[in-house]
Order: sequence, then C-alpha cells, then structure tokens
Amino acid sequence: KSTAFSRAEARKFAADHIVSEHVVNAGRCSRCDWEPNPNLGVSSSSVIPDLRELGTLLALSARVDTLDGNYERALRTVKHGFALARNVGQAPAAIGTLQGVSIATQFLSCLEDLAQSPGSPNLYWPLTALPQPLIPWRSAAQGDRSSLLKDFPELRGLEAEPLPEKEVSARLVRVMTRLEYFSGATKEPAAKDIETLLALATPKFHKAAKERLAACGFKKEQIEALPPVQAVALSALLKFQEIEDEYYKLMHLPFWEAQPRFKQLDADVKKYRSSEEAFVPGLLLVQHPFYKVYFATTRVERRIAALRCIEAIRLYASEHDGKLPRNLSDIKSTPAPLDPYTGKAFDYSLHGATAMLYGPPPPGETAVKDSNVIYYRLTMKR
Repeated sequence: KSTAFSRAEARKFAADHIVSEHVVNAGRCSRCDWEPNPNLGVSSSSVIPDLRELGTLLALSARVDTLDGNYERALRTVKHGFALARNVGQAPAAIGTLQGVSIATQFLSCLEDLAQSPGSPNLYWPLTALPQPLIPWRSAAQGDRSSLLKDFPELRGLEAEPLPEKEVSARLVRVMTRLEYFSGATKEPAAKDIETLLALATPKFHKAAKERLAACGFKKEQIEALPPVQAVALSALLKFQEIEDEYYKLMHLPFWEAQPRFKQLDADVKKYRSSEEAFVPGLLLVQHPFYKVYFATTRVERRIAALRCIEAIRLYASEHDGKLPRNLSDIKSTPAPLDPYTGKAFDYSLHGATAMLYGPPPPGETAVKDSNVIYYRLTMKR
C-alpha cells in the first residue's frame, strides 16, 4: 500500500533510514567484494542481499533536495546512487546485475526531474563521463556460467576418469530430482522412477553421446572406457556449456546486431529442449538469463543516451535564444549520441515550440511504456 508523504516527512524518513556516512564511503570504493566462501559450496546468487530499498531511500533524498532547489546535494546523492548501482551490478550473478539496473533506473528518473527544474545545471558532460556500460554484465554472466557445478556438484569430474555406473546413476538421480523444481513441479519425483528413466534413455542417447565427445576432442579409448550413462551425462553437460557459450558470445555484439541473433538462438534452444536429442533437458532451465541481462543493461545505456540528447538540446537552446534545433545534427558543440538499440540517431522532430525525441522498440517487439521505448516532449520555458 502506497503512502503519501509531505516534503518534510519524506526528508525526515529518508534521513532516518540512510546511514549516510557508510553510503558515501561505499560510493568511493572502486569495487565491492562479492566473493562467497568457497568452502560453503553455495552459488554466488545466494550471497547477494537485496539493496534496492537503499536505492529507493537515496532516490527519495535526491528528489526532496531537487524540490528544495539544493541541486548540488541532489547531484551528490545521485552520484552515490550510481556508485551503488554499479557495485551491486558487478555481483557475480544475474540477480545482482538486475538489481543494479533497477537502482540505476531510479536515479536516471531523478535526473529527469532535475533537468525540468528551474535553474538546474546542464548534465551533458557528467552523463558523457559515466562508465560505459554503467552496469557491467560480464561478472554476472561469468559467475552464473560457473554456478552450475556449484549448484550441482554431482556433475563435477565426469570428464576426469571412468566412474562406477551406479555412482553416476545416483548422481544423476539427485540432479534430476532437484531440476524438477526448476520446471515447476510441486511433488518430488520418486528416485526409482528416475532410475528407470535413465535405464531406458541411456542406450538411446549413447551413440550420439560418443559422437559428441569425439567432436569435443576426446580420444576413442577415453570414450570407450566410460560407462554408457557417464558418456551420456558428460555429453549433456558439454551441450549445456556449448549453448551457454553461444549466448555469451552474442553479448559482445552491439545490441542491434545481437538482438535478432538472441531471438533465433532462443528458438533453437527451445526446439532442442523439446526434441528427442535432449538428454536431461532440465539443465537448460538453470541457464543464465543472458538476453534478459543484456537487454536490461542496454536499456540503462539507452536512457543515459536519451538524457544526453535532452541536455544537448537544452544547451543548444541556451546558446540560441531559447530556440530548439531543427535536427539533432544541428547540434555541434555537444554531439547527440546514437540510440544503443539501433546504432542510429534517435527520432527527433520539431513542432513549433515543442520537440519530440523518440526511440522505437527493438524489431519484432511490441512497444511497452518505460521498458523498450523512449519518448520525451521538450518545451523550453521562456
């Protein structure tokens, strides 16, 4: 339930709930140590607290200062907020990156408020100087890629040496039992049912598994020495890692090149999961959400780029007696950045004394307000 605050109440509430000194000191740090204790055997995501509430309190403080006209203090708080967002975003799991995006989004909204406030400073160059990307995704992608063997230690060592068939089967029973919960099952499957499934499925997949292992560089004698169930399990693990590699590679492309390839890869993986070729298809349910993370971090970059455009337009108007530019290309001293979604200029149009800045949704996606489209209306106060 939402509660309405007066400005004085909001100021007091934010002050009472923020340990300002610690937030400032944290903002001065170059990185946050998210490393879990390796002896605990837990995945990275389990050691990341939810810090979005702290971001909300900081953003509330910045908004109150903006309303009070204390722009210097508001900007200092926004600076600490961006530092918080970036440090949280560097956590080695997708949940950290998505929290960082959520926090950064709140402070970009604070800057939108600031840009509309009388006498506020222009932020074109401070926005230009922000790290790119503001919320880094590599740590999360790499952390989640390594978390499979932390979450499912039974899959470790399958490639090292032949193991007793009963041991491999027992390991897979434990893995597949836990995977049932990722698929939404409400009842734990019986171990005997899984053992029966493995016994029936292994001969069916064995030939294809040996071919995959050979293609991955295993020698013939190594492959023949593996019990069939181990060869099949190892092949499934390698397939999982191969698919993750394909997703990870796409994250290094510009968004407009990566987005259609992500969509195609998603379709291919969905088809593979439902095909008869997939052994332990549930493994793919614990995959890092590559596109979700990449889309979210790029959405932040897009809002920063759009705000830079707004500030460039404001500067232009201040230098031309309040007149808005006819085209973004008319702005020379502070170049308008390109749209990170398209690699092209944002759509800009001038209608009398009002300018429109628009960024369309990615190809094939429906426009969703505050998610995949950018839309600003600018009217200069005289």
